[in-house]
Amino acid sequence: RTRWAPGAQALEDLVVKDGTTNIWRFPLDGSAPRPVTAFTSEDIFNYRWSRDGKMLAVSRGTNSSDVVLIRSRDMKNEKE
Repeated sequence: RTRWAPGAQALEDLVVKDGTTNIWRFPLDGSAPRPVTAFTSEDIFNYRWSRDGKMLAVSRGTNSSDVVLIRSRDMKNEKE
């Protein structure tokens, strides 16, 4: 998920903190990383910068899943 930031002077990556995903920028000159976004909820699924690097498109939402247990019944050991 790591990508070049616009201008190619930094890398960007998705960072999850307290259950929320944000985009962070990591400058190549070794200076401190900084957040690009400041969302307070949900996950970022994908993002893209415009060609000129001025606009950011972000796909966000929540992930949910269900767990289903499927067991095979052993007919030889089953009592009626």
